[in-house]
Amino acid sequence: MSGPLDKLGRWLHLSEDIGGMAAVQSFNDFALHKGIAHQGSWTFSGTAAGEFEDTMLICPDEWDCHASIMMNSGGDAIFELYESPTVTTSGTEQDPRTLNRGFAVEDGERAFARGFVSPTLADAGYLLTRQLLPGGIGAIAGAEANDEWVLRRGRAYIFRLYNWTAGAELLGMRVKWLEHNHSPAIDGL
Repeated sequence: MSGPLDKLGRWLHLSEDIGGMAAVQSFNDFALHKGIAHQGSWTFSGTAAGEFEDTMLICPDEWDCHASIMMNSGGDAIFELYESPTVTTSGTEQDPRTLNRGFAVEDGERAFARGFVSPTLADAGYLLTRQLLPGGIGAIAGAEANDEWVLRRGRAYIFRLYNWTAGAELLGMRVKWLEHNHSPAIDGL
């Protein structure tokens, strides 16, 4: 049975035979086609001034999660990322979406990480980053942040977005992650 790596190897060998070309495929594209790229996205309408919305991602013990984070707001906002929160209740579990729809299954998605919206926290955990997302006018209206993190195995992460305006705003979060089962002994993780 041949898998994606076997097919990629045969294709690279064939391209080298046809004129010495070296084929290049980005890792993100490879991860997408291999079915290890997943996404969770949430929209919160009418978040009051000074209030925040939380989502939580729990990375599995045996897989690394490499997360790309996108936050949006209709006005000024503050994004925070926390590691290892103290969770009172997990909130509502969300079905992550596998970005290669050929890997989707009838009774759920293939992701090993678990995502939740609106968890109840006794403590948010260790603050990893805080970013101001300034709103604007015209072509730059709204606030947006992009970030990438390699998340630790077996840890929970809180993605928090504050509405930093004087009125209610629409807030949006998208977390895209890749799941790897690299060996800590080999990769030094």
